Amino acid sequence: MLTRITQPVSQSELRERVYRGEILHFQNLPGVNSFCQHARTICETLLDCSSPVNSHRYIEPGNWQKLIFQYQLAARHSPDCFESFSNTLQDLGLDLNETFCDRFIFRAVPPHSFDVNGAHAWVDTHRDTWGAGIYQQINWWGPLYPYPESAGIEFYPDHFDQAIANTTANWSHEKYLAARKQQSAELKPDYKSIPSLLETPRGKVLRPRIEAGDILCFSAAHLHGSSINHTDNCRFSFETRTVNLEDIESGLKAPNCDNDSDDQLLKLFHNLVDGEKLEARHFSH
Repeated sequence: MLTRITQPVSQSELRERVYRGEILHFQNLPGVNSFCQHARTICETLLDCSSPVNSHRYIEPGNWQKLIFQYQLAARHSPDCFESFSNTLQDLGLDLNETFCDRFIFRAVPPHSFDVNGAHAWVDTHRDTWGAGIYQQINWWGPLYPYPESAGIEFYPDHFDQAIANTTANWSHEKYLAARKQQSAELKPDYKSIPSLLETPRGKVLRPRIEAGDILCFSAAHLHGSSINHTDNCRFSFETRTVNLEDIESGLKAPNCDNDSDDQLLKLFHNLVDGEKLEARHFSH
């Protein structure tokens, strides 16, 4: 299920492997190394420290959360991060003119005992296809600093094509946006940002540990989430999702086994070259 990629693969092979459930681990890519370095510089500057993984120990919790949110916003809008990630996709053979990308999310997951409800801290177990309704989504995830496997991302690979009870029939993106307006921007709103599970996942749990400068590539249909961080350090990571027009036109996509919503959040995705929004017309060919 988890495959380390040490040699170039064609884009057709990459997509076929991702859409059948493989989780690809790309190692030491120059663009990802550059991306991580730019994000770390922003983080360390705003937190005024060289070791952000320990920063929660000596910065007052409320102030720490506000500084973390400033870092997340600054890194998300960083031209250097955008360029580095675009270069990564180009190095992997993606045509940027055909590629639409979601925003970057920079997570800071403090120890479980640390009582801070950050907007982009841990995330419950979910499929990204539940929220967006796009089965051509490919997820990209990587760490900014070293972390133990017990405090990183986790997958339930047996559920890639097996249904699990969830709240997709009732969840609403509009209700989430409304709830977010009622809460301080740096904190999680009361309404879930994604549909939730209604039963416990079955089968094995995969908790890969990869190095800063590496990146995981996997289908957004994978059931995944954040491991509970029982360490003393904060885990810093980044993630985004891409959709490629070639996949839409070819009909290549991941399975839908349990999404009870027909909604598509196309507006989340923008073309990497001209900023054009992904629209329904891109799916009508």
